[in-house]
Amino acid sequence: MVQAARRGDKVRVNYTGKSEDGQVFESSVGLMPFMFTIGADEVIKGFEDAVIGMVPGERKTFVVEPEDGYGMYDEELVIEIPLDSLPEDLDLHVGMDFEVEDDDGNV
Repeated sequence: MVQAARRGDKVRVNYTGKSEDGQVFESSVGLMPFMFTIGADEVIKGFEDAVIGMVPGERKTFVVEPEDGYGMYDEELVIEIPLDSLPEDLDLHVGMDFEVEDDDGNV
């Protein structure tokens, strides 16, 4: 008998993340399935909660609310950095996310 996914299980999923307007922002389709352990704080709560109870081969559509994801957008957390202050060999494009580390290793 097939068992539903529960906390502590290591699972593999294919997913497509879309914004409210339907734009795809991330997908594992056509790539290797995404693997994580349920309950190990490896993914956002809303994604993890949606996977709990699923069985292999099941398809599901769900919405992750801000409080179960990355939180509400906060303009005060946005920092604009002049392009000429970045390394010249950095391949940037509009909408790209990247992380910056300070001298103490903080991201």
